Amino acid sequence: MDRSTEMDTTEERFSGSASYRYVDGWTNKFATNIHSLMAPSRCGEDHSHLHRVFRERAKEGAIYGELSRCDCDFMVPSQDWARTDSGMYQNHIRTHGNKEEAAKNMQHHGYLLRSLCPEIHKRLEVYGCIGSGSHGVVFAAREKYPEDPQNVKHYALKVEPHMTQMEAIARGRGPTMACWDDVGGNIRYIPTEAMMMRFVTGSRRFPVIESVYTHDLYQTTIMSAAAVDYDPRRETRTSDDDEDYFPSFLGAQLIEGKTPLLSEVEVCKVAWQMLQAMMYLMDMNMSHDDLSHHNYVVDEYLNIQILDFGLMIFALDGEHDFQVTRWAWLPYQEYQISPELAIELSKEMWKEGQYDVEEERIVYLPHDARVEHLWKFGCIVYDLLHGYSAWEDRKLDHRIGGIRQWAQKRAESNEESWWRMLERRDRVINEELPIDENLSQDCVDVLRAMFTKEPEKRPTLHELASFPWFQGHWMNEGTFRRPAADFPEDSESTSEESGQTVEMNESWE
Repeated sequence: MDRSTEMDTTEERFSGSASYRYVDGWTNKFATNIHSLMAPSRCGEDHSHLHRVFRERAKEGAIYGELSRCDCDFMVPSQDWARTDSGMYQNHIRTHGNKEEAAKNMQHHGYLLRSLCPEIHKRLEVYGCIGSGSHGVVFAAREKYPEDPQNVKHYALKVEPHMTQMEAIARGRGPTMACWDDVGGNIRYIPTEAMMMRFVTGSRRFPVIESVYTHDLYQTTIMSAAAVDYDPRRETRTSDDDEDYFPSFLGAQLIEGKTPLLSEVEVCKVAWQMLQAMMYLMDMNMSHDDLSHHNYVVDEYLNIQILDFGLMIFALDGEHDFQVTRWAWLPYQEYQISPELAIELSKEMWKEGQYDVEEERIVYLPHDARVEHLWKFGCIVYDLLHGYSAWEDRKLDHRIGGIRQWAQKRAESNEESWWRMLERRDRVINEELPIDENLSQDCVDVLRAMFTKEPEKRPTLHELASFPWFQGHWMNEGTFRRPAADFPEDSESTSEESGQTVEMNESWE
């Protein structure tokens, strides 16, 4: 068989995923290309770098075995019984009532747990809740039958409503599922976020995905329990206690009021690890579109992990796909506003009316998404160093809080918080960046570079990583301890992410 015949055969094998590329707006999406990128197909040959990187990183995740594990069958109207992760199930639209039921019951934890795949309950004991948001709930669980009773593995179970591919098309959404081959050679449909997580298994800057159970109305991603502090109750709680909370330590907790809780050297460690995560993603032409203080967690030893792959830009064609025409703005992101966005929002059309806390505004503003994401990263670093955001008033007004709390506080403080926000936008546009005079010159150089007013003059990701401040500034500083961290009595800590024991000063390189 010659090369062209082999590739034609491969294209037929991957026709299920390839056909979705013809859906309007789905052509270059991760979910509709990853299946063929992994194969010796035309797509893989045309994008040889991505083909090589994804194949290598898939091997790192393969040690956890089968990715999609729910084998329960459900009736597909006018067809037959099928697994939720099958093409037959993904190609149909369920009744409106079913979808409404799934969304309505997201806050009823008992109902959610009863709706999970039965195989999950056979394996794991759910004993509490790690957190919840507008799109899902994360439960805490541990092994029921551990191989080593002295080293029980703990997991986070992220439960979300499931949307089939055909439902996504009908609602004008992006692709929700990506094709993947199981160990038997069958094509399975994997939730896009879970599929992305499979390719970052080799980096400790992200939680490790163990498996996913797509079960009718809900999908459950089982992953390592990132930055959930030591608590002896986690070893004894049962499913009867699922309302108990064992939250992860979010980056937002590293700032108290307008007071930073970390030293410059400690911030340097956090910032470098976040930069590592961004570079690891960029090797796959991916960039995180929702970097914020609520989307990374910090363990007891000041190691960070990036969360939430729901908003991720994938650039199949490299530079071209990183060029976007719109900037999505939400009130809770006000502290990360850039000069170019502030200028656009200073126009009268955007000043009229009051915005709802959760209301998204889509601003027409052509730009490079990587530049936007590095600006958000810079805002996180500045906040951690100063305790307040760039160009923000240094003194805390308890009536309106800080700019990071503006979305929540403005309803209480009425027009004053609104005008304070507009005044800060003017400073973002017109004033030089104020920097704490006690910071080192290397740190100052990084901040000035990241906060350059003109987007085209800001450093790229790899240029930023070459700055002296990121060259091991923190590595010889001994053991790090995160504020408000509880430690086991012994001198070692169990790493739930890897299932191994690591030293307390382990740097997670």
